[in-house]
This record gives sequence, C-alpha cells and structure tokens, in this order.
Amino acid sequence: MENVRVSFVNTDGTAQDFTPFSFRFNRERYTPYTQCIGSVIGKAEISAISYIELYYDDTLLHRGMADSVEKKYINGRYVTTFLSRSFTMLLGQNEPKPGIITNITLGSLISQNTSIPNVQWQATTESVNYIYVKEKSTIWDAICAYAYKAYENYPYIVNTNSVYVTAPETNKLFNYSNERLVTVGEKLTTSGILSTVLMCDTDGEYSYVQDNASAEAYDIVRKKYYALDRQWLSSPEEGLDFKLAYSNRGIYSKYLKYPGHKFENLMNKANCNINSSPFMKAQYISAVEVRGDRNGVFTTITVYEDDYA
Repeated sequence: MENVRVSFVNTDGTAQDFTPFSFRFNRERYTPYTQCIGSVIGKAEISAISYIELYYDDTLLHRGMADSVEKKYINGRYVTTFLSRSFTMLLGQNEPKPGIITNITLGSLISQNTSIPNVQWQATTESVNYIYVKEKSTIWDAICAYAYKAYENYPYIVNTNSVYVTAPETNKLFNYSNERLVTVGEKLTTSGILSTVLMCDTDGEYSYVQDNASAEAYDIVRKKYYALDRQWLSSPEEGLDFKLAYSNRGIYSKYLKYPGHKFENLMNKANCNINSSPFMKAQYISAVEVRGDRNGVFTTITVYEDDYA
C-alpha cells in the first residue's frame, strides 16, 4: 500500500509518517464524523500525538483526534494500532447555550457556540427566524433542528471536517458501469423504524400524532411518546415528521465494491449499470468505506433509498 500514508501529528507540529499494515476509513450520511482505524508497523512515539491523518495518493482523506493509540512489541517488532474520529464529533460532545437563537444560519449557529479546531461549514445557507435550544442538547442536535427547519434535510460531513446541510450546488457523478466490481448487493434494514410518534400539547394531552407509512408497509409496530418539545413549539407536526424521517434512515440500500479509491464524497452521485440494466441511477452517495491491507485497497460505495435520498 505504497499510495497510502498514515501521519501521526505531534503537539509540536512534527509528524511521524507510516505506511499502514491495514486500515479502514468510513464516512456515512447520518454519522457526524468520519472514522479511521488501523495499524502500522514501526516504533511510533505515541505520548504526544495530537491528531491523525490518512492520505491516499497524497490527498488527505481524514483528519481526526487520536481517540485511541496503542503500541505493542510483538514477535520482534513494534505494532501501533489506532482509532481516530474527525473533529466534527466534538459537535455532539459540546452543548450550546440553552434558549432561543434568532435569525440563525448554519455558520452563525456553530460559530456562536464553539470554536472547535479544524471544523468548517457550508459557507452560504438560509436564515431561519429562530431555533430553540433545549438544556443538555448538543450543538449537533441544534444543527439537525436548523437543517430540518431550513431545508427539511439532515446535516452531514464532507471532506475531512466540513458540515453541510444541502446537496452541493456542483455535484460530481461517478460512473461505475465499466469498473471491475468485486461485489454488488442490496440491503433492507427495518430495525429502527417507528410506526407512530406522539407529542404532548400544552394541556398535557398527546394530541399531536404522526404515523409512518413505511412501518405500516412492513407490518412494524413501534410507538413512542414525547413530551412537549419547545424546539418544535411552532410546529409540533414538523418535529414528529423529523423523528419519523430519521427512524427511516437507510431503510433500503444498494452497494458496490471496487479496487482502489476515487475520492467520493457524501452526496456526490453514483451511476452503475449491470448487464445493461440500471443498478444505481445517479443516486446520492450515502456511505463510503475504504479498506486496505496486504491484498490492496478497496472502496465500497452505498446509496440509501430513504426520506433524505
């Protein structure tokens, strides 16, 4: 894997570079961070590692915190294993100031509440009149509420640490029809689907009710009751729609695996014909997994068919 490099960047700015023995990199539509795990052979100094980077063909794929790094001496050689999640994970570990935030955009929401290193966001987004931030909610929770109010969409991470709430204005289309595909497949996931959600009103009655047509189609019954949520006070129905849409995430998906990597981002588009029949039809990419070991580097591309597709 000469075209893959792992860099342990130290607190003083110096770096230790290794060719990984194995690695796995993931980005996924509903996960607010990218993740890289792997192992390298060599005597790494681990006590002062500040963050970890993954490069493919000298292009940065991942920059994240050194969540876990362990060095062992095994059979006459040093082996260092690591787990790194991107800095956007901290959006789910920091709390914004509770209360009403008015005339809010994505940028103002994030910048007013934190200054996490390396985190960036979509430059231009619509302003909404207000969002209500509940106590003990996270900045990521607030971003989710903003994204749904502004665009009826769910936020996601592109590149290394950039938060987006809409599909890119200029979108790449990747065509895999002529690739040497290792695997193609489909998957159905119904384990998270909610059938009915109810929210309490100001009188203490659960008068707001939304049913899920997807759950009904699969004969699934999962009912949940929610207290009055001031985050959605102006439109409780909208809040329940948000909960149902999230419960339907990734309900049906298609995937393909090929050798190498093409630097796909979430919400780029994938097209693939198999035996002259459409398999993926310019669909938004929902997950990217890159794996590497002694057998080479392989990428798995997944598209979801759900409420946010």
